[in-house]
Amino acid sequence: MKSIYESTSIGYTQLGDYLLPNLHLNGDPKYNIGIWGQRYRQHLKTQHKVIYYNYLTKGTLYQHLSEVDKRAENMFD
Repeated sequence: MKSIYESTSIGYTQLGDYLLPNLHLNGDPKYNIGIWGQRYRQHLKTQHKVIYYNYLTKGTLYQHLSEVDKRAENMFD
């Protein structure tokens, strides 16, 4: 009979007495977020917490902030 650790496809590394999972993040691209994106992030974080955390948990927050920053920069120019 296999243990729980052997039955999962995730590899584990032993560090002292602990077994830690070998987790790897997706290769998400780096987004350049300027001043307008930073201000919008602060606005979402303080005034619209549900929307902010929805974007954050979906993993699309920085993509959205980058798009908002580009649009705001075009409008400012």
